[in-house]
Parts: sequence; C-alpha cells; structure tokens
Amino acid sequence: MLLSLGIVSLFWSVCYTTFVSDNEELNRIFADMSPKVVNPLKEPIILSSEPVQGLHLALKGHNEILAIWLTPVPFINNSFSPACLYGNIHSETPSKVQGKSYTYTAGMFQLTLNRAVLKLEKFENIYDIVYYVCGDPAYGWSTIQSFSLQKPNMLTPKEVNSCTISKSENSYISSVNSKSEKRNLIGIVGDLGVTNSDETIESIWNFTRSLEMKILIHIGDISYADNFSKREGNNSYIWTEYMNKIKRITSRIPYMVLPGNHEVQFNFGAYLNWFRMPYLESDSDSPFWYSFDYMGVHFSMFSTEHDVNQSSIQYQWLENDLNKANLNRDKVPWVIALAHRPLYCSSHNANISCKSLSTKLRAALENLLVQKNVDVYVSGHVHHYERSYPVANNVVSSWNYHNPKAPVHLINGAGGNPEPNDESFYNKAKWRAFYVKGKDTGHVIMEAFPKALHFQYIRSKNSAVMDEFRLTRT
Repeated sequence: MLLSLGIVSLFWSVCYTTFVSDNEELNRIFADMSPKVVNPLKEPIILSSEPVQGLHLALKGHNEILAIWLTPVPFINNSFSPACLYGNIHSETPSKVQGKSYTYTAGMFQLTLNRAVLKLEKFENIYDIVYYVCGDPAYGWSTIQSFSLQKPNMLTPKEVNSCTISKSENSYISSVNSKSEKRNLIGIVGDLGVTNSDETIESIWNFTRSLEMKILIHIGDISYADNFSKREGNNSYIWTEYMNKIKRITSRIPYMVLPGNHEVQFNFGAYLNWFRMPYLESDSDSPFWYSFDYMGVHFSMFSTEHDVNQSSIQYQWLENDLNKANLNRDKVPWVIALAHRPLYCSSHNANISCKSLSTKLRAALENLLVQKNVDVYVSGHVHHYERSYPVANNVVSSWNYHNPKAPVHLINGAGGNPEPNDESFYNKAKWRAFYVKGKDTGHVIMEAFPKALHFQYIRSKNSAVMDEFRLTRT
C-alpha cells in the first residue's frame, strides 16, 4: 500500500483545505480496509448502519493521540480485534496499532467501546497531517479521517503566519480571501447536551471544517444523560446519541473534557469509560483532574465535583501543576484554569451557585489562583455568558486587561443544554464587565499570541461575535 508521488501532489501544503474522506485517491489506497463484516456474535448492528460510532480524539502525551469509538454490538470478551491504521503523506504503508475493547454497565450500557493510542513519534514531523481509520475487521471501519497535532509551545511569528486559508471546493471557506491569514483557534464550550445543542455544534463544526479550530475543550455537563433517567433506568443511549452528534468535530480535533454535576450519576460511570484524559501524563492520580500544554497555553483542568479544599489531594495537585506551569512561562506564556462551577456569577435563578457555592469555591481556590498568576478561569454550570474584570476577593484589581494582577473569570454555560438559558442577571455586580442576555446559545473561541490572549463569545445560530476582549502582558 504505497503512498505514491501522486498523493503528495494532492497536498500542496500542510495547510490543505479539503478533507481526506472526500478524496477518491486516498479512499482507493485504503480500499483494502473496507468493511468485511463477519459477525461471530450473530448479533445485528444496532442504533445505526455505521459500524464505527462516536469516534473522538484526545491528547494522550506529547507525541500520542488517543482514539475512542463505539462498536454498536453487545460486548463479549475476546470477540473483538479493534485497531487503527494511520499514516501521513511520507508513509510508505500505514501503521497499525491494536486497540482494546471494553464495556461498562452504568445506565444499562451493553455495547462495546474501543480505544487505541496512535504514536506519532515514528514520523519525521509529528505535526504533519495524519490520516487514519479505526474499527474492527469483523464489524467494519470508519471513513478516512485526518487530524494535525499542534505544538505545545507558543508558535513563533513566522509559524503563525506560515499557514493561510485558500479557496477550495468546501462551500464554507470558498468565499474566504486566499491571502487572509488563518486563525489558530481554541474552542471552549460548556453545558451542551443533545436536545438544544444543534446550533452550537454546527457553529463549532464550521470553525473546525475551515481548519481554524485546533482543539475543543468541554467544561462539564456533557450529554445530560442523567436528565433522561434519574434512577437505574436505561439512559446510556443518550451518551451514544451525543457522541454521534459531535463526532464530525471530535474525529478531527482533540476533544478535552472535565466533569460537571451531570456526569456524577452512576459514580461517573459513563464519563470514565467514554473519556480517557491524560492524567497520568500530568502527574495526577485521578482521571478527574489533569493538565496539558497546547498552542502556547497551559490548561489546568480540575473538578469542582470533588474536594478542592486546601487539605485535598486535588488542591495539592493543582498547586504543584501551577508551580510547574509558571516555571515554563518562557515557552508556554499563558495559564488558564478550567472547572465546571464558577467562582463568580450573577444569576438570580442560580442563586445557590452564585452565592453560597461560589463563596465556598473562592475561599478554597481564589488565593491559589491569584498567587500562581492564573490568567483566566473558565467555568460553566450557570447557563449564560458573562465576563469579569480582573478580580480577587470581590475587589476589581483593574478596569482593563493589560498586565492584570488577578484572574479574569468567564462563565460559558450557554452551549445548549436541556434546561433553558438563564436570563436572570443581578442588576449590579461590580466585578462584572459584560454579559449576554437572551435565549440564544453560544460558545467561546480564543487565540493565543506571545503577548496577548484574544477571546470571543460566539452566538451559535449565526456565528456572530457577541463579546470579545484581549488580555495583554508586557
């Protein structure tokens, strides 16, 4: 299976603008991987005709990507041979990595999950575009997908400007000027679910297929499966539905998640099996808190569904993680902390969250975030968007965002959850700089530069910019 010079000519630069799955020549090359379904279990493939469902990627380590997917048949030990085949335009043959199949029982889940680690260190340039398929020879393979790992450190000005958007057959970007600079975006969404999320998913997909969004971070309350069954009944199908709704995004860019209160059901059973975040790689002993460097930003991801008091294991990990992040500021200049519940918010309807709970979280965490010079704290949970000035202990340290002496707080919980958006803002909150009132869903995009972080809040239904600000340091 030789990747010929003809294939190389199809990719005029590492900033190509067509998707591999639409490329006839690459489909021909991977033709021998087409499904040859021989089902030893004698069970029908259910839920849809697709043999690979809910495919999503996550960062595993500096040179590794983790792929997880669903095979829609009941799980039986030793009856599966999951694998991924992957390569780039310099590969003579695709590499094959064997995966692992497993299941869980929470919410009456009975099907088969699979995971495999794609090791990129074998490539001369781990940041080249990687083409891959995942699946099982007995049940079928995914369509050909692609991803491009980004550098953990801040890009140099030359690297930032090296990629440009070009006109292509893709209708979304055909109107973009071929000389315009492509943005390198980090997407952040919260409180999504399956019932009111279509506009947000479509908006994020538009940023993804334009090759601008490089990673998506979800700050808790993911599928809202617990809303569909409060007891031991079957709600695992909601997780399958949700992961299928977002797979066109998550099969192309890393999808990094943290738990919210709607993941607590069944002792986080679905969360722990659908996702595997790089906690061991970030010196954590818990899958609920971890960190990673990406595109010049250090992301400290932790759980407000677990103990965060100063005597807790999680607090000690967070303190150590932020210490290490500060020692690496020359390469990764920005530090962002993310968790589900806010330290500041101004909702009447969510009065418990914005009064007693946020007060407790500030008492536990705020001094640490200030002392470790965290630039921004991003949360969800309250179903709206608002932005603070740099603030500590309820005192605004600056009325602008230049060289702030305290973190900026973003509440980004209007992704499209089954519960309506919260429009009940306090009339006055001295720390509050901006808020968006209304029922429209939305999400955050950000871009990191050596001396600036640029944030925008996007209204999902038309991708209009509803808020933006730039945090700068000299």
